[in-house]
Amino acid sequence: MSRTLIIDNGSFSIKAGYENDEICREFPNYVMKTKHTKMVYVSDLVNETNDISGLYFRSPFDKGYLVNWDTQTAIWDRLFYKSALNCSPIDTKLILTEPTFNLPEIKENMQQIVFEEYGFESLFCIPAADIVVKSNLLDIFEGKRLEKPDCMIVVDIGQYFTYVTPYLLGYPIKEAIKRVDVGGLVLSNVLKTLVSYRSWDMMEETLIVNDLKEKICYVSQDFKAEMQNSK
Repeated sequence: MSRTLIIDNGSFSIKAGYENDEICREFPNYVMKTKHTKMVYVSDLVNETNDISGLYFRSPFDKGYLVNWDTQTAIWDRLFYKSALNCSPIDTKLILTEPTFNLPEIKENMQQIVFEEYGFESLFCIPAADIVVKSNLLDIFEGKRLEKPDCMIVVDIGQYFTYVTPYLLGYPIKEAIKRVDVGGLVLSNVLKTLVSYRSWDMMEETLIVNDLKEKICYVSQDFKAEMQNSK
C-alpha cells in the first residue's frame, strides 16, 4: 500500500512526515566539512561531530533557488534511505514544496531526479504557503474559528527571502504577491558582524551563530523600553 510523504524542502532545513502521521521530523538541508579533520557530514550527521568550529557550509540552494543538485541528492539519499523516515520511493507519493514563482528549469530538473533517480510513484509540487491555506489547522486562528476566513495573508520567512502571499477564497492573488529580499540568512549575518565587531571573530562560524540566533534572539514587544534598560 502506497504512502504519501510530505517534504518542506527549505534552503536551510527540511521538514518531512507522512500523511496522517503526527510525527514531523526536521533535517538540516546542507553539507558540512570540518576545517581541521576534513570530515564531511551530510544533513543530520553534523550532530555527530564535536568539532563545530570553522565548519565549511555548503547548501544546495543559492539565492533561494535549488541549483546544486549533487548536494541535494546526497541529502535526499540520507533522508530517504538512512533516516527514520524509512522511505521506499517506488511505493510512495511525494508532495514537495517549491519557492513561489519557481523557475521552469529548476522544476523540470526536480521532476527528472524524483522520477528517474528515485522512482517515486507520483510528484506534486506546491508552494509552502498553499499548504498552510489548504490545511485543516484551524486552531492557528485566534478563537479557533469554525470556518476558514475568506481572506488570508501568509508570510513565509525563508533563509534568503520572505514571501507575502494574499489569498481570496483559498486562491492566491498572484499579482499581489510580494517578495522581500530579507530572510534568516540576513539576520545571521547581522549577528555575525555585531559579535565579531564587539567580541570574537565569528564571520566563519555559520552554524554556531545561527544556533545562537534561534536560541537567544527574539522580537521585542517594547523596543524603546528595552533599549533604555540595556543602558
